[in-house]
Amino acid sequence: MPRLRQRLSSPRRVESFSDAVFAISATLLVLDLGIPRDHYLTRILADWPGFVAYLAAFLTIASIWLHHHTLFSRIHRIDAGLVVTNLGLLLGVAVLPWPTALLAASLRDGDRDDQVVAVAVYGIVSLVVAGSWAALSGTLSRRPGLLQSAADQFWMRANFRTVLWTTLPVVAAVPLAIVAPVGSLGLYVAVPIFFLVLSSRPTEPDTDISHSG
Repeated sequence: MPRLRQRLSSPRRVESFSDAVFAISATLLVLDLGIPRDHYLTRILADWPGFVAYLAAFLTIASIWLHHHTLFSRIHRIDAGLVVTNLGLLLGVAVLPWPTALLAASLRDGDRDDQVVAVAVYGIVSLVVAGSWAALSGTLSRRPGLLQSAADQFWMRANFRTVLWTTLPVVAAVPLAIVAPVGSLGLYVAVPIFFLVLSSRPTEPDTDISHSG
């Protein structure tokens, strides 16, 4: 038991490092928007796919950051396995600016094959993020000793199921790109909006469990 305690540590350092990665990744997104040299209004309107791709990526990072903060507020201790899983999540977040730029460029200048490839690459990165997020929630749902309370275990299970459901639109976006690339981009915008709405709702399981006796 003493050796087990030595392997566990406060999650605060991991959370602070994660916040820094989220902030840097969100900042890097705007660098790919570019500045038109002339005919500002015409070129800005023509580059609308870039702005929509930026919106999708920014909302994705924002929704992950909000849920990440909520998740870590429920953690009492963290072990090496959770640190590695969290690094997998941060890997996807840090890489996200690149497929965002690829997606924007393909919708603006590329042919249909380029657009399908760009949507697929964005989808793969999104699935890496979703898989790491599901791994975090799934692991914590089976490790109640790392959590603040029993209610937090219920939340982890619910969050795990939510992540699995929201991977479906991400997977569907790839074949959809063959016939409607803009529709795929719409799905990438819709998924983080769903998470943002979900994170703004009060957590009900805490109340239910507290009265279960």
